[in-house]
Amino acid sequence: MTLIVEDGTGKTTSESYCSVAQADAYHSVRSTASTWVDFDTDAKEAALRLATDYIQQLYAGRWVGQRCTDEQALDWPRYDADRPDSSSGYWLSTVVPDILVKGCAELALKAASAPLVVDLGRETVNERVDVISVTYAQGAERQTTYAAADLWIQPLLTGGSGDVINITRA
Repeated sequence: MTLIVEDGTGKTTSESYCSVAQADAYHSVRSTASTWVDFDTDAKEAALRLATDYIQQLYAGRWVGQRCTDEQALDWPRYDADRPDSSSGYWLSTVVPDILVKGCAELALKAASAPLVVDLGRETVNERVDVISVTYAQGAERQTTYAAADLWIQPLLTGGSGDVINITRA
């Protein structure tokens, strides 16, 4: 099934912020090129869908601006989305920001190799087999964080222009 990429028009059927061609270009000039090129087009499209799903769920409610329409499938494009690094002060409401595309490409590489989100149980700190004894860590976060993608996407979040945002994953 061909990947439907958001192009800034607010499609009702979009599945990804990033196309395979955009992800290929992103990874081709980075140390990740040799890994990304190993995946076939179907695997890349599946990974881009998973990356976009992850972005939609993780950053929901924290984007700058408002969705352009209620009918659009994804959170971008947006209007009144602050862009402090621009003379206009706002992202155009007809684009998906390049930094979001890059964050999606970064996450797609991870999604092509392993789940972005896994079910978590208790973290075992100590285990003894004879006269069974188990100790569980308390309060330790065990969900993987993806710093490279977070850094690309952070400026698109409320408070994201220069402020470090602590992204907590459940």
